[in-house]
Amino acid sequence: MTKNTKSTTGASGEAISPRPVSAHVGVAALERGLALLCVLDAREGLSLSEAARRAAINKTTAFRLMRSLERHGFVERGEDDRYRFGARLLGFGSRRAARG
Repeated sequence: MTKNTKSTTGASGEAISPRPVSAHVGVAALERGLALLCVLDAREGLSLSEAARRAAINKTTAFRLMRSLERHGFVERGEDDRYRFGARLLGFGSRRAARG
């Protein structure tokens, strides 16, 4: 059985420890993309290398996933090449907060 890893993060966004995720649990690419979102720091952002390291994902895979997340507005890459939450993701949070 093939195992992937999924990071568990603390409040600061720092990876606590990768935990094995069975390939049969869900869609592997989606699991990895969500792991990247979970490790992002909303204010400071992360470099691609740091996000990949924290999410325990290969850097090339992380790059492709970040490009997809960026195309859909879930992340933004700043002029400093750091990734942050995108407008679409923040919009989801705002709508959820408005509902109470």
